[in-house]
Amino acid sequence: MNASTFRNVSVKDIAESKTNPRGTSFQGPEFNDLVASIKEKGILVPLIIRPVGKGYEVVAGSRRFRAAQQLKLAEVPASIQELTDSEAQEVQIIENLQRADVHPVDEATAYRVLILDRKMTVKDISIAVGKSEAYVRDRILLTNLIPAAAKAYRSGELGDGHALLIAKLSEKDQTETLKYALDKWDRPTVADLKRHIDFNYHSPMERQPWLKSKTFSCKHTKECQPNGSALFGEMKAGACTDLACWQTHMNEWIAFRMQNVMGMILIADTYARPDVKGSLTEGQWKEAKGKKDACKYAIPAIYSEGHSIGRETEVCIDAACKKHWKDASPAGRMKLTPEEKEARKKEKEEEAAKEARDEKELMDAVARVKFPLSEAQIGALLNQLISGQVLGHQAVQTIAERLGIKDAVSIHVNDLVIKKAKTMTPTEQARIIFEFVLRDDMFGNEYKQTLKSL
Repeated sequence: MNASTFRNVSVKDIAESKTNPRGTSFQGPEFNDLVASIKEKGILVPLIIRPVGKGYEVVAGSRRFRAAQQLKLAEVPASIQELTDSEAQEVQIIENLQRADVHPVDEATAYRVLILDRKMTVKDISIAVGKSEAYVRDRILLTNLIPAAAKAYRSGELGDGHALLIAKLSEKDQTETLKYALDKWDRPTVADLKRHIDFNYHSPMERQPWLKSKTFSCKHTKECQPNGSALFGEMKAGACTDLACWQTHMNEWIAFRMQNVMGMILIADTYARPDVKGSLTEGQWKEAKGKKDACKYAIPAIYSEGHSIGRETEVCIDAACKKHWKDASPAGRMKLTPEEKEARKKEKEEEAAKEARDEKELMDAVARVKFPLSEAQIGALLNQLISGQVLGHQAVQTIAERLGIKDAVSIHVNDLVIKKAKTMTPTEQARIIFEFVLRDDMFGNEYKQTLKSL
């Protein structure tokens, strides 16, 4: 924007703007009072106009300009500024926001326009309108209101606190909650509404686990704006204030965790077919987190949908676990004959013997690894890595237990192993690398051949 020029300009040379946020219809007691004031004292605050064609266009001050026309004034004081269409719109919006009677929904919409169209930051807006950044962020949340809720808020049926609580819900939950909030016989207080929401629904935007991550990055969708401490409720710094953007973040966060947490699986808190493909439903997993429920088969899991979406836990899905799945095995449902028991015993002994042989072969191969690595060893390592095998959580736990690491069932066991490895010699570290890779592929087609090449 260029510098302003102040002077009186002929009313005949000025035209109204088609983009005035307040429209072009001015009437009523307030406008009549403005006409009376200008008739008595004149126009005290100059209009903001810009050159357009052979004349000028009103950027800010349409009501004053209309009053001057009604009073048949020849000239009006004006600040002449060289503004583009976009810059003129910005000035109009900000000037309109400074009105005392602007509704919070209109205010919120205007802030969003400034951020999306004018690329202004929350800080820029707070300076321009003389409000705190927290105030601006809080208002932006109101743009999430469904039309019916926004209408009820404009009419005064909903208060500020009610509107903000509802704005944090999904569209479906907003519709249901609005019915409760507008109960004509027993209107709830803000505290009542919050309890109702906490009990019946969940506020998805309250769960934003990526805020604590230093390595996760997700591009905000254009609708999303960062939000800090809210006026009527706390939202964490940097949190999404738009439901569509929140869903984008959550989807990318779940994908990020699945990629970076070894052995993590998707779970859903429903017995029905889950919406997210690949998710295990209730009945296919048992929570195995904490001292009481932990077991050696526990693996990390993350909820892919529902009220717990994004929450992480540990679950057991292994039917061999007698702690969590004792009633799911055949032995738990029927009594075995002596012959069947003997057969089962023999099978387990053979399995144990095979596991012992496999373990010895693997550890013999690992013991042959020396630092620096030979070409054959590097080739074997590269071959295994390129094969794209995903290291299982059970393999990590086995190595952690062998290294004497406590809490081997922890979801962060891989971090504990890495920490332990940092205290080892290069040769020991190389052996750990090979053990990780080879143990994960113990039953692969090329496993035996790989062992012989070391």
